[in-house]
Amino acid sequence: MNYKLNSMPIQIATEPYLNRRTNDLLITELNDVDDELMGWIKEAAAFSAAK
Repeated sequence: MNYKLNSMPIQIATEPYLNRRTNDLLITELNDVDDELMGWIKEAAAFSAAK
């Protein structure tokens, strides 16, 4: 992913390879999983599957 998620506080963000990031975030409530986060997860999964 080439961008940061705006609605969630990222705990740890790293770029182990060029244009490949890992992001750790803390989800404490079901309400933390919103449409933006789900879209971000789906996009990340599609990116990973294409590699």
